[in-house]
Amino acid sequence: MAKRLLLFGVNGALGRSVAQSFTAAGWGIFGVDVTGPIHAGYTLQPSADLDQQLKSVLEATTAQSFDAVINVAGGWAGGHISDDSIAKATDLMIRQSLHSSIISGHVASKRAKEGSLIVFTGAAAAVQPTPGMVGYGVAKAAVHHLAASMVADSQSLPKNASVVVIAPKTLDTPGNRQGMPGADFGSWTPTAHVAEDLLKWATKTAAIPHGRIVSWDTKAGVSTRIELKEGGKL
Repeated sequence: MAKRLLLFGVNGALGRSVAQSFTAAGWGIFGVDVTGPIHAGYTLQPSADLDQQLKSVLEATTAQSFDAVINVAGGWAGGHISDDSIAKATDLMIRQSLHSSIISGHVASKRAKEGSLIVFTGAAAAVQPTPGMVGYGVAKAAVHHLAASMVADSQSLPKNASVVVIAPKTLDTPGNRQGMPGADFGSWTPTAHVAEDLLKWATKTAAIPHGRIVSWDTKAGVSTRIELKEGGKL
């Protein structure tokens, strides 16, 4: 039987790369996003509150089980605490990054198989102060905390499940290229490289950095995985 991936943020640039890599490896994909998924899956209603969204995904995945649950949903917004738009920006970041992580984490606790891989998307910037993008930093730091709490609460997870936070610096996506023309694209991590590492962890063909925040250092187009914080631990 083909392995199954529950993928949040399937329509984003990283989500599409992850779906492509896992599909090529013979995995079945159940995609979740706020727009129509490109794979058979479920479309969240953006206007629904967190409880409604969580319950709707649980219902949509009834009687299903997954070998991996990966959340690559998110977004970016800048803003200083003194900005008049800070509340709106922060609310958006929390909805995109933290709410999707709460949902994916809870669903993983109910639907993931023994020995499964559970992945959240944090941010390298959020391990330090982010005065110019407060909402983004707050939301991503909360994702890091959520993952650490799940690692510390193994009884709530499937047996032998692994929890990893990926915290990219800058991903090489069409949106980032459009938003930052003239930047050094050779220092940006390709989404396909991240997807390949996720697939290796899910298939256990590479050591899984359980309980760690990992990122990638990219120079001249060559990406090397690194660990953030002291020892990379959550």
